[in-house]
This record gives sequence, C-alpha cells and structure tokens, in this order.
Amino acid sequence: MEVKVKKDVNDVDMTARRYQHLSILLLSRRRVQLGCLGLLLVVCFASSFSTAFTSIFYSPRYYRDMALAHSGIQHLHQAQRLLLSLQDHPLNQESIHQAQNEFMGAAQDFGQLRADMQTLPSFVFDLPFAGASLHTLQHLVPLADDFSRAGDLGCQMVQEVMSILRSPAEQKQSALWTRKMLLLTSDLYTIHRLVRSGLHELDQVQPGETHLGAQVDTQLALLRQYEPQFEVWLTLLERALPFLPDLLGTNQPAQYFLEMLDSSELRPGGGFIGNYGSLTFVNGRLQKAQIADVSLLDLPFKAAGGLIPFPPEYRWFPLAHGKWSLRDSNLDADFPTSARFGLRNFQLEGGNMPMQGVVAITPMLIQHMLEITGPIAIPAYHDTITAQNLIARIHYYQLGAGRRGSSLFLSSDGLSSQRKHFTALLADAFFSRLRHLSNGEMAKMTHLLLDSLQTKDIQLYFPQNEVEALLRQARIDASIQQAPDGLLVVDANVSGNKANSFIRSTVTDVVHIDAAGNALHSLTLRYSWTLSGNVFGNPLYQAYIQVYAPANSLLQDQMGWDQAPSTLRSGHVVWAGAISMLYGDSRTILLSWIVPHSVQSTHSGGMHFLYLVQQQAGIERDLRLQVYLPACAHLTGTSGATLVRTPQTLTLTQTLTRNVLVGIDYSCR
Repeated sequence: MEVKVKKDVNDVDMTARRYQHLSILLLSRRRVQLGCLGLLLVVCFASSFSTAFTSIFYSPRYYRDMALAHSGIQHLHQAQRLLLSLQDHPLNQESIHQAQNEFMGAAQDFGQLRADMQTLPSFVFDLPFAGASLHTLQHLVPLADDFSRAGDLGCQMVQEVMSILRSPAEQKQSALWTRKMLLLTSDLYTIHRLVRSGLHELDQVQPGETHLGAQVDTQLALLRQYEPQFEVWLTLLERALPFLPDLLGTNQPAQYFLEMLDSSELRPGGGFIGNYGSLTFVNGRLQKAQIADVSLLDLPFKAAGGLIPFPPEYRWFPLAHGKWSLRDSNLDADFPTSARFGLRNFQLEGGNMPMQGVVAITPMLIQHMLEITGPIAIPAYHDTITAQNLIARIHYYQLGAGRRGSSLFLSSDGLSSQRKHFTALLADAFFSRLRHLSNGEMAKMTHLLLDSLQTKDIQLYFPQNEVEALLRQARIDASIQQAPDGLLVVDANVSGNKANSFIRSTVTDVVHIDAAGNALHSLTLRYSWTLSGNVFGNPLYQAYIQVYAPANSLLQDQMGWDQAPSTLRSGHVVWAGAISMLYGDSRTILLSWIVPHSVQSTHSGGMHFLYLVQQQAGIERDLRLQVYLPACAHLTGTSGATLVRTPQTLTLTQTLTRNVLVGIDYSCR
C-alpha cells in the first residue's frame, strides 16, 4: 500500500511538473500589444496580458486543459490581430464584432480552466518544484478570465456606441435612447468590476516570486505599471458617460468656441488670438467649422464705446490697458482661467452663440495635421499651403506684401475681413479636407489629437464643473498644477511683433538637495535671437517673463531682468521681470531659491523627491535639469522621465514639449 501511495504521489508530482513546463512555455510567448481607441484601448489593452496566462492541472484531464490553454491563447492572438487592424481602419464594425467573438471564446476557455483550478486538491500545493507555480497560477488564471470577459463586453459597448451615433435624431429623443444609455453605464460598471477583480488577483502574486521565469515576471511588472491607469481611466469613463451625448452632439448639435493662437506672438495662454470661430459636432463628427478675424468683433465693439474692465492682475501687459478684448484675453498660463475670460469677453462684445466649451489650438497642431492631410490648395490666391510654409504664408497675406484690404471691412464673400480673407479660405478648405479623411488618415489624426492634449497644442475647457473636473483628473485640462517641487516659465511678447518664431529659449535648473531634504535651485534662463526673419512690426523684442515655483519657496537672488513685484497665483509664488532684445542679441536671467522640506519621507524610511516641470503652450524650450543628492544618499530608484545617473547626480536633457515629472528615491546611510 505504501509503495502504491508513493507511486501515486510521484505520478502527481510528475504530472504537475509537466503542467509547470507547459505553463512556462505558454507564458514565455510574446506579449500582445493592442492598438484601439477610447474605451476599447483601456479594456482590450488590459486583456492582452491574459495571453500569457494558462492553466495547470494534475489529473487525466491534463490534455483537455492543455487544449483549452492553447485555444484561449489563439483566441486572444486573433483578437490582437483584429484590433491592430483598427489602426488602419478605425472603428471598423466587422473587425470589432470578430474581436468580440474572439474575446468571448477566450473567456469560455479560461473560464473552464478556472473551474478546473478550483477542483485542485490542496495537498498538491505542497509538492516540491510545482507547488509554488500552482499558487501563482491559482491567481493568474482568474485574471485571464476576468480580463477576457472585460474585453468581450468592451467590444460590445463600442459596437453599441457606433449604433447610437448612426441612429436617427428622433430615436435619440425616445425612451429607447434613455434605456441604451443606462445599459451602457451598467456595462461600464461591469467592466470596471471585472478589471478590479483581475487586478486583485494580480496583487496576490508577489513580484519576483512567480517561479515561472523572468519573462513572466517582466510581463506581470508591466501589468502592475499600468494598474493605476486602469482605475483612473475606467473611473473617468464612468463619470463622463452621462455627459457624452451633449458633448458629442448626439441629442442636438454641439458648438465649441474656437481660439486660433498665433504662437509667433506669444502670450501666456499660447499665443495672440488673431482669429476665432466655432466648431459644430453632430453625432460625434465635425459637421461645420467657421473662423473669423478677431478685429471684426473687437473693433466695432470699441468703436461703439464698449469697454471691458482690465483685470489688475494683468497690469504688466501694456498692449491692452483701457481696451481689453478677446484678442488678448489669454494672459494667464492657467488655461481654464484664460478660457473663462475669452468666453466672457466674446459674450460681452456681442457673441451670442451657446457654447459647450472652448477649444484653443496652436499653429504647431495645424502643421502636424497638414502632414497627414497633405497640401491644401487655395485657388483664389494661386497658392498651396504645406506644413513647412503655413506660418510664413499666413503672415505674408495678413501682414506682408500679399496683404489685401483692411481689417475694418468684410471680404466680398462675407467669410472674414479683407485682410484675413486668405486665412478664412485656408481654414474653410482645411476643415473641408478633415471631413473627408480616409480610414488610415483618421487613425493618424486621432493619435495626433490625443497627443496634442499632452503637448498643449490643443487646450480644452468646459463650463460644466463636472466635465472640467474630469479633464483635471485626467491631467489634460492645461491648468497650472501643483507639486512638492517644480518649475514653470511663462513668456509674454509685449512688443506686438512676430519675433517668437526666431528666438530660442533654454531652461537650466541645477538642484542641490541637502541632508535635511531642502532643495536649493539655481535657474538659468537664456534667450538667443540668432535666426533672421521678418517680425512684421517693432524690431525690438520685449518680453515679460514669469517664473512659477512652489508657494513656500524662498528667493535668494535674481539678476538679468528688470525686476517686477512678486505675486501669488495658482498656488505658486511668481517672480517676474522684463527683457528686451534686437536681432543677434542674447539675454541670460539667473534666479536662485530654496524650497524647504522639498523631499518627503516614505513609509519605508526612505526619501522621495518629486519635481514637475510644466510647459507653456505655444513654445518649445531646451530643458536641462541636474539634481545633486546629499552626500549621505544611496539612490534606490527613479520614476517618470529617464535620468542619466551617476552616484550622486541625476541629469535630464530634452526639449520641453509637455509637462515632465521626475521622481527620485533614495536613502541616507
């Protein structure tokens, strides 16, 4: 009897080892990467990790379970192929439907494996070699099952949203529409629950203790890296869903106030507002776009004796004293603040269109979009506009030798003023081209628009507090953010010319952290005007520069500018000053300050330094950050931007095109 028991145990151990070998083989397959939009991106990207997870079982059902594992992985590989095809054919209904079927098949396979795992006798977890792997797979299989089911439901949701957008307008007002929206909300809650359940299983697996190989550990580490984003984005989607019908124009057309920023004449909000207009969306698609010369709004208002009081906090701006209007309303680097002023000034000057929100775009965005659309022909001017000549040709026709007529009179077709007629025709042709993009172009455009929210080439504001709060939570509201330590440099052209295209700006911040956790900053701002070109105005460039630092910062020294009084704004202390330059000149500004207790203690007894460099919309700067740790420091890790490390120094050098967050962890011996 004893011999038989030993033989049975040996057989069990042998079979368990076979399952362990199978698991390692399957888990070492290449990680699936999915390219999908919106909700599908979140859910299906998560489900891609489940291709790495399979089952292990010791009974004669081994071969059936092995087949289920292979089948589940094949389903997910097919889902990957179909979803990746959406990069060239976005929102192709047939591909999404097929992907949903693949996720459904994967969920069935992993669900059966999950049931088999639950029947596994407890003693096998104590077996040598395979026991630890069984413990791990007891959590990984449910994770695969949960994420596969979430992918299935996510595909169903996308198909339902597409159906809603295509449905007749009268149906959107019916009780059926209300029920559909309630079902979508319920489905999103279910997806959130499944993802949370799957991530809970992941949390039961200790990093480095899977006993299934380094490749598996790497894949699980990636999933842990994205874990906080799943929670954030799913919560945002749940909260945003009730507002989407109004924002996308599914109940009735949605209009947005459009600000066209000229970054060659820089303002704190991204550039001089030379043109404004509206964007109209119907069923989630751009239906109509109009732009007009801002002079047609501002000048008649002033001629009629209209006056908008100038806010005292912007008294440093000399071009608008006593005559504030829409064109110079964005004098704050905090976009929600500037957008509220812009919308208010528009309404005070006679604008009466109801607006769902404000959209501000920079020339950089239009240049990138032209790289996708290709050249835009303007037959009336016998000219063709490309990404390379966009700004030069607009200035040529508005301010240079190609200028026609005045800003005081309408063009013959009524599109804009005579002086900016070329710009109006260009905008009309450009937006018409956008309405006829191919599937491949639409995919590229979608990626560009999402990225431009990070670079602030698109800035969004919604008057509804709930919607604006969602943008803030997603960190795409273009507001001035607060951090334990950080920096924001804001320039404003106060000479009224177009010189900013030719001036290069470099920011160097050297940070010394002492043993008490205080941060001493030595900042160098350098401006060089070495590129030649027509500035269409005053040859003397004059700028008002503001440096934002944490509110508790203690200024030590400053030089190189005409100093202005410091202020408190957006939870920061702001030091400011003015400079002036001619072509060929350069200017250097030096500031030093201390941020007390900038470094925070962690629960593990270590030290954490968090530093946020924020970008001003409409300008790219060269950034160099150098952090010197205290002599006692032993570096334990970094996060955020990639730093070049030496024993006591960390360095970051890059072009500042978006906010940069740096985290440094260390301990003192």
